[in-house]
Amino acid sequence: MWSVEILAWSSTFFLLVDLSPGRRESAGVWKVVLGINNLDHPSDHMQTRRVKRVIVHSRYNRAVVDYDISIMELDSEVEVTSYVRPVCLPEPGHLPPTDTYCYITGWGHMGNRMPFKLQEGEVRIISLSQCQSYFDMKTITSRMLCAGYEAGTIDSCMGDSGGPLVCAEPSGRWSLYGLTSWGSVCFSKVLGPGVYANVTHFTEWIQRQIYLHTFHLSKMR
Repeated sequence: MWSVEILAWSSTFFLLVDLSPGRRESAGVWKVVLGINNLDHPSDHMQTRRVKRVIVHSRYNRAVVDYDISIMELDSEVEVTSYVRPVCLPEPGHLPPTDTYCYITGWGHMGNRMPFKLQEGEVRIISLSQCQSYFDMKTITSRMLCAGYEAGTIDSCMGDSGGPLVCAEPSGRWSLYGLTSWGSVCFSKVLGPGVYANVTHFTEWIQRQIYLHTFHLSKMR
């Protein structure tokens, strides 16, 4: 079974990192499940929706994993409940300061096993220059955000792709600053941080795509 963690921020549109080749255009094979945090115990609060459309960023570069963001449009609206809620988008270009502590979640690998329960970890925002020092063979760009620890003790891993990196705002609300993208060997104790798609770089692109596919295209039909 192919899976990717998907993040809700509106009632019909969801964010994720880019799909593997061959899966980008086949929106109909995807199903989004919400309101569950234990894969072994389906919840009465669970909601299921089909995917209507996948919008891949036109500048996505698979070789360097840059512009690593996509949008899924669902076939019907999601009901917002105490178990299913959207996350806030950050202001364009407003990055969390270096050394800010944020949170990641996912069902990715934990060493040699995959968890049934949703996992959470606290990670520290790392500057792009420091992040680059860990990856000699990769280029860290402004479309990326780095978080974690020098020893790699807490990190996202395989199976967490598309999952959220959220940070608390001074107002108390939680905003989505990153989407799990790539990194080093995630259960290594000697390698560096995880690399995330920098959502603040894409906020305006996200809003533009939603407008085009919600209002503009509907008027043309």
